[in-house]
Amino acid sequence: MDQTEALRRAISVLRPDLPGLIGDGWPDFENRLNQLLRQLDADPQRAPITRAQILALFGEHPQAHKRLIAVINTGAAQDTIPLRSPADPQRAPSPVLRYTDISCPRRAQVNSRVTVTVALTMQPQPESVALQAIEVFEGKVRVRIDAPGFEPLSPLEQTIIIERDDDSAPVVFHLKARETGPHEIAIHFWQRGNLIATVVAPIEVLEMEPVFAPAFIPTTPVSPRMAEVTPPDLTLVIFRDPVGRMQFTLHRDNVTLCYAEQTLHRPPDALLNALFDELHLLQRGTDSANRRRGSHLLTAEQVERRICNLGYKLWDVLIPPELKLYYARERHQWQRAAAAGQRWSLLVQSNEPDIPWELVRPYSDGTDRWEEDFWYQTFHFARWLLRRPDSPECFAPVPRLQLSALAAIVPTCYPELKAVPDEHKLLRDLIARHRLTDRSPKRATEEEVIALLETGGFDWLHVITHGDFFAQSALHSSAIGLENGQWLASSAITGPRIRGTLRDHRPAIILNACHVGSRATLTQRGCRLGHAVRRFRRGHAGRAALVGQRRARAPLQRGILRRAAQP
Repeated sequence: MDQTEALRRAISVLRPDLPGLIGDGWPDFENRLNQLLRQLDADPQRAPITRAQILALFGEHPQAHKRLIAVINTGAAQDTIPLRSPADPQRAPSPVLRYTDISCPRRAQVNSRVTVTVALTMQPQPESVALQAIEVFEGKVRVRIDAPGFEPLSPLEQTIIIERDDDSAPVVFHLKARETGPHEIAIHFWQRGNLIATVVAPIEVLEMEPVFAPAFIPTTPVSPRMAEVTPPDLTLVIFRDPVGRMQFTLHRDNVTLCYAEQTLHRPPDALLNALFDELHLLQRGTDSANRRRGSHLLTAEQVERRICNLGYKLWDVLIPPELKLYYARERHQWQRAAAAGQRWSLLVQSNEPDIPWELVRPYSDGTDRWEEDFWYQTFHFARWLLRRPDSPECFAPVPRLQLSALAAIVPTCYPELKAVPDEHKLLRDLIARHRLTDRSPKRATEEEVIALLETGGFDWLHVITHGDFFAQSALHSSAIGLENGQWLASSAITGPRIRGTLRDHRPAIILNACHVGSRATLTQRGCRLGHAVRRFRRGHAGRAALVGQRRARAPLQRGILRRAAQP
């Protein structure tokens, strides 16, 4: 049974109870629901969007929404195949072991058909180009591919059914190669609303018919327990291929809401360099135009205006028209939720570390002119880097953060940082209260910090210090201040011991150091973490979490640490 029919059956089962669940708003609710159900019949191609609108309608009434999901999860709405298991500790299903069985060519001829098959089998298949043992739960696993530069000849999203005692039937994707050159095909595995794994297959499109060669795809760490975690309200997957084609897919509640492709006419590097150079100047009260003319410092209002303009520019250049239209049509949903104190969450998963998606500022200059705040303010915003840019490996997020051992890097030679003693005391109190192992170096010297990074043994690394970015350095290094006036450059975070240790332990990292980069993956009103973040992400993709903050963000940090320390 498909998702539309499953949703219809669940609503049919629940309908007798809806008037009592909705209350005084039932007549209006019923009219809107019936209209959406009619849309499902009238326009099947828009079914994913209409299903999402129905779920959003129920979401305005938490009790009705909870009952609807419960009916779906029981399997009564879909012949016992659950869409998503409820978060019920008494009903914790055990995962089953499966092996990826994927076929994909390494080379193809332009304008020819490319076939990709995906299955999950009980026994390893040596012929698979990506043989990986993973754990999944019984039921549905959605498989979606992103293939910039290819024309889809079949649906880009298909479903694998996992049964305890049998292989899954394979799903087959057909694509047409449109452009010559290097390409990548991303294969995403979703379960219960969460992206649990991504496999990226490189493929080269040639003018002439190639000799067949299977693609080599590295093993992919998978987090099956992600399927047990409540998914974000919205997940935006952004996949960029080597020549600048980008695909955007917006997901909610096991439904693909919007899909669009954007081809950048020029690499975004020039835009990003200009953007971060401008932020660098705005931190000092000027901008590129006024600096050249020797004008007076900008007022706070002028700085704010220029930061907003940077957000508008990102919206103009990077967001495809289809996603802009969908955003404009649906934005009232998260506005109503925010007004009710239930702000939506947005998780952006991308395969590039540099674009500051959190600074996107949506607006419309049409007849119904509107604008919203930056994405990081409109939503509970988070990002995940699917892979390092210099490696084909992909990493799924860890489902839960652990805190049993903490390391703090806190130099004592910067008395001008007035808030450091209080923040350091907070960390010591947490260690004592929750009986954590303290892995902090005795002194934050370069030797001790490097030794800590090489040996590991910590779940959380908390850095409180000065930061800087050396724009003229050949390595373009960010750096953090250590004892004795020394600086540790991001280029030092490399080598087999450091990279291997961080890969194995996947610690959470909090960088409370302003002004440490030109490429910010965590940018908030000009406070940049870029190159240090980029170095951690590029060299050690798969960290459990990476948080960058200004000292004004201390409540966020305290909340994260206290929550993680709870048993």
